[in-house]
Amino acid sequence: MTVTPALAKPNPAAVLDALGWKGSGAIVPITGGWDTHLWRFTAGDGRDCALRLYRSDPEPESLTVRARGERAALRAAGAAGLPVPPIFAEGVFEGVPVFVQGWMPGNQLLHRIERTPWRLWPLGLAFGRMQARLHRLPIPAEVPALGEAQLLRWAPVPALVAAVAKVSRNDAFCHLDYHPLNVLAEGTRITALLDFTNCAIGDRRFDLGTTHALLTSAPLPPGPARTVMAQGRRLFVAAWRRGYRAEAGDFPSTPLFEALGLARACGSIESAASEGRGWATPGDAIAVRAKLIRKLRALGIDPTAA
Repeated sequence: MTVTPALAKPNPAAVLDALGWKGSGAIVPITGGWDTHLWRFTAGDGRDCALRLYRSDPEPESLTVRARGERAALRAAGAAGLPVPPIFAEGVFEGVPVFVQGWMPGNQLLHRIERTPWRLWPLGLAFGRMQARLHRLPIPAEVPALGEAQLLRWAPVPALVAAVAKVSRNDAFCHLDYHPLNVLAEGTRITALLDFTNCAIGDRRFDLGTTHALLTSAPLPPGPARTVMAQGRRLFVAAWRRGYRAEAGDFPSTPLFEALGLARACGSIESAASEGRGWATPGDAIAVRAKLIRKLRALGIDPTAA
């Protein structure tokens, strides 16, 4: 997503002022957000809060649709008893949506596994169960439906998208960015689900395909987590599948939707590597692209468009 110069380094105090909020003490930037700028601060009444400002987009109306969908999804998830951050305030800053939300307890699931690798299996089970619960959410009217145009923006392989469109069923709530950095945990319990900016009504097989691609192909961060997850990836994926199946009764993954998820992940990894965001390297991007081409060939889809 393109970030305009005006909002490349927004002033969080100015954003809070625009919402009529004041922070007590420092407003701390949190790195790693792909779709939003993120800060942590303490409100005047002592609440621990997150300030989330959407990153600018060449099509501002799409941000409005996404923010409206995220708000509706968070409310539906909260009403269903899922651990999502409450929204305390919302508004617009320089044409871009902004939320003040509660700061949720726990550590990112990836780092929880790094610190307690012996809990990898139960955490994987919980991770799968929680995604199945998301897929059962009542569908809020404000959440946009996923169409071919959006799929082509995410995964610009027309033959693949056309094949998916023939069998897709837009009948489930999909997070579409469900991975161990958007889930918080304490012990073996999931304490928060984060980042609903890409949520949509779609086919849960695509949501599972996206998660599968990120679990199996996304580059791992440097440090101890890389070693732990490199060794435990297959075990975690197996636990995720088992947990999902235990909660949902089935696991409807197919190679076609896994290829679509991989094509989407490939684009994200290539963008991250070219922009120097996160820890993806050009070598990682090349490796994932090669994996995608092999998967497309196995499906009989011309990989030259990929």
